[in-house]
Amino acid sequence: MLRDEFKETLSYTRSIHPSLPIKATLIDPVFMRDAVISNESFLRNQKLLGGDSSEDVIKILHILTKFNTQITGFNNSHNTEEKRELLAQIYSPSFVLFSELSTVEPVLNKVIKICEETLKKYE
Repeated sequence: MLRDEFKETLSYTRSIHPSLPIKATLIDPVFMRDAVISNESFLRNQKLLGGDSSEDVIKILHILTKFNTQITGFNNSHNTEEKRELLAQIYSPSFVLFSELSTVEPVLNKVIKICEETLKKYE
């Protein structure tokens, strides 16, 4: 669910023109945060939690929070140039957030795959 919401929001914000009075929907990572809390040992065993890995789900939650911060700034701004700059920080390869966002979907795909494989073992 979070992966699909992320992809949809990313796609939608790419198509927004800064001069239009349009707001983007924030991503709600509550379900993922709750799942991480209740499955901490499983995620650690799968090397998806803790350490310096770029596949750490806590890092992914942090990236999504930064993404939401950009969207909130965009939504709250009435200045076209400021809105353009906020979108550039999301989609310009020269900004850190751009490269961080590219790690989100592969990690979420990996988490989904590992969970599906684990569930199949218990069917």
